[in-house]
Amino acid sequence: MESMWKIAFDDDLTNGLKPPNEIVDAQCSYLNELTGGKILARTSAYRSDHAHDVGDDDSFRYEFFLTSPATPHYRFTIMTMRYEIGFYPLRIDLDIDVAEELSDNANFDAKYGSITCEDEASFTEALSIIINSKKVKKVIASLYSIIKSKERKEQTNAQSWY
Repeated sequence: MESMWKIAFDDDLTNGLKPPNEIVDAQCSYLNELTGGKILARTSAYRSDHAHDVGDDDSFRYEFFLTSPATPHYRFTIMTMRYEIGFYPLRIDLDIDVAEELSDNANFDAKYGSITCEDEASFTEALSIIINSKKVKKVIASLYSIIKSKERKEQTNAQSWY
C-alpha cells in the first residue's frame, strides 16, 4: 500500500512561520552577545499549576527570564507565554511591574497584566516594547552593577596577594 499523506515535508510547509519561543530565543542570544555572557536571557518550558490553567494541557508554555552567572540563584521573570499548536493567538502574562508600566502605553493593551497577540507581527511588536521597558532595563542595570562589583572585589583580592 502507498502513503496516503499528500503533504510535502519541506521549507514550503511552514511558510516561514516560527514558533514564538524561537523568536524570544533569538532575542536572548542578542542580549547574551551584547553583554559577553555576563547577563543571560533565557526561555524555559514550564508546566503551570495555577487553577486558571486547568484544562489547558495541550498548550505550550514558556517562561522568559533574566539571570547571570554572577547571581546563580536569582532570576527575574519578564513574562510567561502560552500558545496552542497553531502558535497564535498567543497569551503573554507580564511581570506585574512591567504590566503596570506598559498599561499607560496607548499602543499596548496590557489589561490585567496579560496581552493577547493575534499573529507574529503583533507578538514581535509587543516583545520589543516589553524588553525595552524601564523595569527590564532597571533589572539589567542592577545585574550589571552586581557583576561589576564582584569583578572589582576579585581584582582587589587578587592584588592583595602581592
